[in-house]
Amino acid sequence: MCHSKNPELSYQNYESSELNNIDEAECDREVQFRFKKHEVPVLARAMGVPGRFTCPQGTICDGMEALCMRLRRFCYPCRYSDLVSMFDRSVPELSMITNQVLDFIYDQHAHRLTQWNEQLLSPQCLRRYAEAVARNGEFFWFY
Repeated sequence: MCHSKNPELSYQNYESSELNNIDEAECDREVQFRFKKHEVPVLARAMGVPGRFTCPQGTICDGMEALCMRLRRFCYPCRYSDLVSMFDRSVPELSMITNQVLDFIYDQHAHRLTQWNEQLLSPQCLRRYAEAVARNGEFFWFY
């Protein structure tokens, strides 16, 4: 009989997580989603996140919950096992859902990065952007 080397994580013992049920203070901590609670729906609308994601093996997930999973995975450090208690899903489901969101983001928005916009991405505009970021306390290397 084959046994997995992965730890047993009893995700069934946790309550399902919805953005509305997450405490404002918990959500607003930068380590959770890197966005404030009220900003997540705005981000979802701006990105055109669908109402639900369906994985190839049939798992269905609400679009907002899926986006929150992906945002949480972008935060470091964050393993899939760290998300089990937050989203009440198994590690394989979390992996498939976050990959679906990542695929969606790439399919819908990759052109914004892969097609050079001469006006927006001119050296002068990029320098102004870097200077504005630096004025607000972030650090950029100028080459």
